[in-house]
Amino acid sequence: MAVFFKPCHNVKVEAREIVAKAGDVDLRRLVVDDHLPFDQQESVKKIVAHIFRGEAKLFVRLVGKDFQPWNGALLPFYVKGGGLKNHSGSLSGLYAITDQSRDAVSYAREALEGGASIVQLRGKHSSATKLLSEAIAIKRLCAVHGALFIVNDSVELAKLSGANGVHLGAEDQSAETAREILGKDAIIGVSCYGDLERSIKAQEGGADYVAFGACFASDTKKEAKVINLSIIESAAERLSIPICAIGGITGQNAALALERGANMIAVVGALLNDTERNARRLTKVIETYIARQYGV
Repeated sequence: MAVFFKPCHNVKVEAREIVAKAGDVDLRRLVVDDHLPFDQQESVKKIVAHIFRGEAKLFVRLVGKDFQPWNGALLPFYVKGGGLKNHSGSLSGLYAITDQSRDAVSYAREALEGGASIVQLRGKHSSATKLLSEAIAIKRLCAVHGALFIVNDSVELAKLSGANGVHLGAEDQSAETAREILGKDAIIGVSCYGDLERSIKAQEGGADYVAFGACFASDTKKEAKVINLSIIESAAERLSIPICAIGGITGQNAALALERGANMIAVVGALLNDTERNARRLTKVIETYIARQYGV
């Protein structure tokens, strides 16, 4: 996934505009030249655009020798309010979550090397000092890899570490409160378990994505109730924000969640051993599914 593909808030791109011009198009026909969502404005040659799940997701493939080594890379974008959100739509792909059975920083490094587009620091039983140290280190790793860094539960840690955002559970602060503290550009994720109405309220409250699970029996959270995957399909029909599937996901069952409408596959247990290699396998599953379903 390209590292320096950063859209701006004022990009003038409408999903319906892309639909009407799908195929080989000149990006400059779709946006004002001064507001091109690339650092390298002059090197833009052409893009091939595809819409994923209606107007909620846009895939762009870069084409042009000036984009080496990213020439041909498939880049996902999250379309919100008719424009492209500032954090580059990386709310898709492999979402790696740390576990206290492994060193968080080395785990994050290996997951990123394997293709993870998001890393979440989860350390419910760690000291505040240790968590801040880990958060700062993982944030730097994510920046190098062009990935997003999310903190679990703690809005305060997210702010102190400069994380891209926070993921909130049922007992955490509200999405509205997190937004007030972290600002308009922060990514706010909300766990919805198997509750569709909670996901709708989360979206109304300003969440950037929601998570459903456990999708399958989980070795990491044995007490987690396994949901019916149809809830993801229902959410995909009702929501305009990305959906994350979590819980018991492996390379063997990840496609089942993707088929129901998940944009992100969150994984803990399947990455704890041989992390980089297993991350590559899961990333390949996701990319293969996208290519097969959307002809890109």
